[in-house]
Amino acid sequence: MRRRHAAGFTLVEVIIALTLLALIMLALISALRTFGDSGARLEARSERADDMRLISGFLRQAISEASIIHLRRLEDGTQVPDFIGLPAALEWQAPMPARHGVGGLHWLRLWARPEGDELDLILQLAPYIPPVPGFESDPAVRPDWDTVAQRILVRRVTSLAIAYQRRGREDWQENWNDPQVLPGRVAIRLQVDGVDWPELIVPVLAAEPGFDPNESALERAQ
Repeated sequence: MRRRHAAGFTLVEVIIALTLLALIMLALISALRTFGDSGARLEARSERADDMRLISGFLRQAISEASIIHLRRLEDGTQVPDFIGLPAALEWQAPMPARHGVGGLHWLRLWARPEGDELDLILQLAPYIPPVPGFESDPAVRPDWDTVAQRILVRRVTSLAIAYQRRGREDWQENWNDPQVLPGRVAIRLQVDGVDWPELIVPVLAAEPGFDPNESALERAQ
């Protein structure tokens, strides 16, 4: 009586099976890595979008509420707002919300600080605590910005451009050269890591006719 030999795989079949299994595992690992990278990119993009929305909203509010409550008095008696508009820097006064102990009228400075081959968008806040010696009579009197904390709003900035428009005009200026009035609108163009952010165009409320500097934002909204 013949004994039936047990069926099995040959060495060649085993090698082929292991090779196919290795290829399948490699493809699976590659797919998982791709999904992971895509998820990380989507998360980073979402964080950038959130940062863009928050920063744009803050700047829109702070610039639109540029203050004319405390004016400078020049030698000829002319009173002028405290506002300096440059092509890549902006200094002004505005009220800050009462959050984290920084409420009240502040000097603000927005500018781009060199950081290697790129820039950091910097915001500085200095509380306006009257009386400020010489403030009313000397337009040069302002905070010593070298001693004021620098808050980084955006890193890896490629370029920053700020422009100013007089109320009722269509042309834009790189410098705001009229110290007696505030610009009607301020435009901020920001490029981050080579990508343009949506242009931010902010109307300055205090430049509007009939504006009451003592009226709160809530009262103006009603």
